[in-house]
Amino acid sequence: MLSIWPHLSKSPVSTHWRWSPLIYDAFGQNRHLFEPATIRSLGRLFGSPEETTALAIPGLLAIHVRRGDFEHHCVHLSKWSSDWNAFNSFPEFRDKFDVPTDGGWGETSEANTELYIRRCYPSIEQIAEKVSQVQKEAADPLRYLYIMTNGPASWVGELKAALAQGMSWDRISSSRDLKTTWEEKYVAQALDMYVAQRAQVFIGNGVSTLHWYRNSCTESVIISGPV
Repeated sequence: MLSIWPHLSKSPVSTHWRWSPLIYDAFGQNRHLFEPATIRSLGRLFGSPEETTALAIPGLLAIHVRRGDFEHHCVHLSKWSSDWNAFNSFPEFRDKFDVPTDGGWGETSEANTELYIRRCYPSIEQIAEKVSQVQKEAADPLRYLYIMTNGPASWVGELKAALAQGMSWDRISSSRDLKTTWEEKYVAQALDMYVAQRAQVFIGNGVSTLHWYRNSCTESVIISGPV
């Protein structure tokens, strides 16, 4: 898949891609979760979300944290020495993944399983460790944190508390904080993808099928802590 990217990136599918009005409206209703007040004011003056879709949101770090039965999927991947999805393996991305060579065909070691779990289904402590590292190393200050997740609200609350310890944020929010209409509820994952596209920095899950249309303004980091 990576070999066809130079052609795919120039195709009408990519060059004419736009989000639907439903996504822009949902973003507009929730932009206080992602943007500083000064940026929101400028947006009202100089353009709608649709008109500023290619602009990165300064100071925003978005992270993708899968929960639920994804844990079983991660264990399954470890047994087959699976690599990251192709669109998560661009050579310019910071984080790399070295596929273990001592497993496969339904067999693996405990060490390999732990390696996949850390990259695929990390604990709260591991997520906080990675986010702290990224915040410290970011070229520009990261002040807003958005957690894209299907985790239960109680677990998300624990994660927020851990991410607030020892780190300074103006706001920490998640998919569970979104306010959507009954129509927007069914495309909430697409709204998450739009926010990730515009984030200053994005930490993704190397084996997840939730892809995003990559923005040249976004500094993409594929997880070596949270995914």
